[in-house]
Amino acid sequence: MAVVQAPRILPRVLRLPEDISGGSEAFVFLSSILHEYVYKLFRGMAVEGCHQFRLTRDSALMVDEEDLRNLRTAIKNELHDREFGDGVRLEVAEGCPEHLSDFLLAHFGLARSDLYRVDGPVNLVRLMAVPDMIDRPDLRFAPYTPQFPADLNPSESMFDQIAARDILLHHPYQSFDPVIQFVHDAVRDPDVVAIKMTIYRTSTHSDLARALMAAALAGKQVTVVVELMARFDEANNVNWAGRLEEAGAHVVYGVFGYKVHAKMALVIRRENGSLKSYAHLGTGNYHQGTSRIYTDFGLFTADTAITRDVNALFMEITGLARPPKLKKVYQSPFTLHKMVMDAIERETANAAAGRPARIIAKMNSLIEPQVIEALYRASAASVENRPDRARHVRPAPRRARPVRQHPRALGDRPPARTRPRLLLFTTAAPKTCTSPAPTGWGATSSTASKPPPPCSTPHSKRARHPRRARTRPWPTPPKPGRWTAMAATTASAPPTAKPPPACRKLCWPNTPC
Repeated sequence: MAVVQAPRILPRVLRLPEDISGGSEAFVFLSSILHEYVYKLFRGMAVEGCHQFRLTRDSALMVDEEDLRNLRTAIKNELHDREFGDGVRLEVAEGCPEHLSDFLLAHFGLARSDLYRVDGPVNLVRLMAVPDMIDRPDLRFAPYTPQFPADLNPSESMFDQIAARDILLHHPYQSFDPVIQFVHDAVRDPDVVAIKMTIYRTSTHSDLARALMAAALAGKQVTVVVELMARFDEANNVNWAGRLEEAGAHVVYGVFGYKVHAKMALVIRRENGSLKSYAHLGTGNYHQGTSRIYTDFGLFTADTAITRDVNALFMEITGLARPPKLKKVYQSPFTLHKMVMDAIERETANAAAGRPARIIAKMNSLIEPQVIEALYRASAASVENRPDRARHVRPAPRRARPVRQHPRALGDRPPARTRPRLLLFTTAAPKTCTSPAPTGWGATSSTASKPPPPCSTPHSKRARHPRRARTRPWPTPPKPGRWTAMAATTASAPPTAKPPPACRKLCWPNTPC
């Protein structure tokens, strides 16, 4: 038995010559060529079969606070080991013999339930290269060029235009250039004394990051919060963090145990003997590439209350101070969840009283159980609900576990193992469970003789690893969020059955423990 690896430098889809295929647009998988000629690699031996398989590994990074001295160095070391993470899923071709799949399962330490048989190529992502290999403009959508906002003047200073009025941008329909101009104007303006910015994801050749480096080299105070744990962008962010530090910028890596998911920039400028602040708040990353694909909002403002809130948030993140009392901005995990719940309940009450009531929600996904339940109540009260761009909306967790299917058939990918997040304009972060799980989350009050003991395990991203179950607590406890430790009982147990001990692992909402 042998494993044949195809070099990464080789393309996975190749165009066939016309004299072989009989047409100009014919392609073949590299794996098909290997199947046909693999016998040439084993001269003097008889090849009995050749079967594709694909292993998905756990890509979560392990950074222990106890061993932490420099987060950037620790993550660089972990990135090297990512390719050797534990296997979590094995996909094999439909015709793969049982003894081979059993061998692979045993080798990677997987169970039978982690095996998926695929009728066709095991990696359809390879087909994404085909459209770029075909010159058929009639089969493509017409390219769209984002428009520069009509009420903005590119030759005028962004500070003068923001001081006159707030500016709301809608990407990708409107260009991302005003955001780039905002930072470039701050770099060139001699009256600008400080620039603060968060970076969650950015491009490899980011004009914004280069502008921040230029500002630091020019002697301006530059503070950049770089989230090193942005999933699958860790290497790029580690690289930019190092370059920004070398340029003289003050680089902060966020809060250990949380993700700084906020997208905000603050420019402090000297005007008429005093300091005036200008802010940009966005729902999308400071990434010039994704700004042409994803729909997001961006707000420029010089409103004193908002800019003070933004500055307070930067002070909190960079200094780990006590969360400030904000006037205009809501922050997770402290005030955002309550604001969302209060807003939904207000519209529900308006509908019940016969007043106009409407909810418009724009999101990437919705998995927070309390918000889902509140939206159900609002809908039952005849509130007009319009969830916009909700790719994943999970119903309240009251169902039995579905039959396992291949993720391709589900049209979704399994939930990623991520850390709790420190977010702005997103969902709430974790809490420490101090009470038994409510009915409907795996604990049934009708079948338990007494309530299960409370879960005392701190919530972290890898609670199944004892050494990784510790995170630095915030000065004040966060609001209830999407993470919940569940005390599970069996619904079919007799009424006199003694409930099992409390669950000690971190369970994803809507998934039985």
